[in-house]
Amino acid sequence: MELRKLPGTWFDSRATWLARTDARRTTLLTHRNINDSSFPVRIVNAALAPWLPFLGATPDPTDANQLCLEQHHLEFYFLGAFIAPDVTVRGIENGAVFVLPSRLNGAFEALVSAGLDLTLGPRVTELNGLGPAVFLSRICAAIVLLTQMLELRMEELISIEECDPLVDDET
Repeated sequence: MELRKLPGTWFDSRATWLARTDARRTTLLTHRNINDSSFPVRIVNAALAPWLPFLGATPDPTDANQLCLEQHHLEFYFLGAFIAPDVTVRGIENGAVFVLPSRLNGAFEALVSAGLDLTLGPRVTELNGLGPAVFLSRICAAIVLLTQMLELRMEELISIEECDPLVDDET
């Protein structure tokens, strides 16, 4: 899973995100359409590919041959595999950040290693819409098989609030 890329603007951690200028971060947030409820994330993990039609995947807005899932769906599926031991991370307001898709991909891979069942049974069809429910139930079953929960760290979170520190509720 990876963020859609703009030439010359890539980031892969909170540190590289914060190193960008306010203008560049605003451009990136606009590119990812953060003002909507979510944004598309490219799915490049081949193990997830068979499930994509059943999870509501859509073509990448800039590459019709690349399928994407919405960021908030990925977080819904995979955040259950994490704990937040850092009080700062636990104190973040819901919806104020997004988790790096590469970290969510790490959770997916950990769940696969723990025994996540990725077989597609005949009951899952695009027509009946059972894909998300079956996929989530299998993820929940695999989470209990993890030898330890994954840690969610501050450097894996990207703020989606206004980049300009001078902007506040009174502006």
